[in-house]
Amino acid sequence: MADGFHSLVDALSNVVALAAQGMAARPPDDDHPYGHRRFEALATLMIGGFLLLVAWEVLQAAVGRLQAGTAPQVLPLSFAVLLATLVINLGVARYETARGHALNSRILLADARQTSVDVVVTCSVLLSLALTQAGLGWVDGLVALLIVLLIGRTGW
Repeated sequence: MADGFHSLVDALSNVVALAAQGMAARPPDDDHPYGHRRFEALATLMIGGFLLLVAWEVLQAAVGRLQAGTAPQVLPLSFAVLLATLVINLGVARYETARGHALNSRILLADARQTSVDVVVTCSVLLSLALTQAGLGWVDGLVALLIVLLIGRTGW
């Protein structure tokens, strides 16, 4: 669930980043004599806010799962989807980081950092599912709490 929420925020963050890039690229006008670059900073704040919201939702779910003592259902498809997500996110993070530095774009660098967190989250979820499948269902809630800290730190 944590990885799913995080992926949803990724999609939303990418839309925000694209919109901000379009606005920031506009030339100066009467209302913005120094240009529109601040739209990138606003978008960066929005992405951070999205991440903090995800951290809160995952925290609530993790605490509920730990209190109930339930473990997630682990399917082979879960591992396949997570591995595919991992490979894609590794490529995206590397590309965004390189382009962010080349273009001196705060929004690309912020999104690259957020995508890098996705890589760590996905690896954590893979480990959690493997341990849950091995009979250690309580690990899922603990890993979710660690993911909350990671997502919250990145959002902040």
